Amino acid sequence: GSCTLAFASIIPKSINNNPFTFMTTVSKTAEFELAYPVSVRSLLGGMDNSIIDTFGGEIEWDNFTVKHTERRGRETSIELRYGKNVTDINYDLDSGNTYSAVVPYWRSNDGSLISLPPDKVVTRQGATSEKTVTLDVSRNYDEIPVDEDLLAEAQKALVVSPDLTIKVNFFELWNTEEYEKYSQLQRTYLGDTVSVIYTEFGITDSQRVVKTVY
Repeated sequence: GSCTLAFASIIPKSINNNPFTFMTTVSKTAEFELAYPVSVRSLLGGMDNSIIDTFGGEIEWDNFTVKHTERRGRETSIELRYGKNVTDINYDLDSGNTYSAVVPYWRSNDGSLISLPPDKVVTRQGATSEKTVTLDVSRNYDEIPVDEDLLAEAQKALVVSPDLTIKVNFFELWNTEEYEKYSQLQRTYLGDTVSVIYTEFGITDSQRVVKTVY
């Protein structure tokens, strides 16, 4: 059924008195079942096949109101810029999940092995490092895959981008006298997207606020 129906069932199905109000704007429909007693918190997100797992979206807690939306927060024009309001920045580019070459293969239950002829390897064009991994695609195909299938699986694995993590601490301009008139324009909330600009590192990126500390 619908995500709306799942949310409407929380209060009637609660064992104890439930003082919360639950609302959702997610219209997705999916198969959803709760086969055993769990806490409402786990039901929303934090267990396999939770509402978040099944219907997607994000949760916002507002005292006793629980809001479920496709994405909380807003796109803003706020800039976190070196020399203006950034107090500390950590920039980490993890290429541990990227490869220069992939060896795809498929194997049947009786041990038969299918791989790409002649050298079995698919190399990423322009790769500057040498990191080759094996790729088992057996679960993806019930029947023997053709060479084109194996090639497509390998190429899909090769286009994974490095994981970029930027952690920024910034000065809250909305708390200063100079920005008193513009405090609402400079205020950021959990889920908001802001621009991070650090020209010394060549960083110009958009990042979401994923944590706030009070």
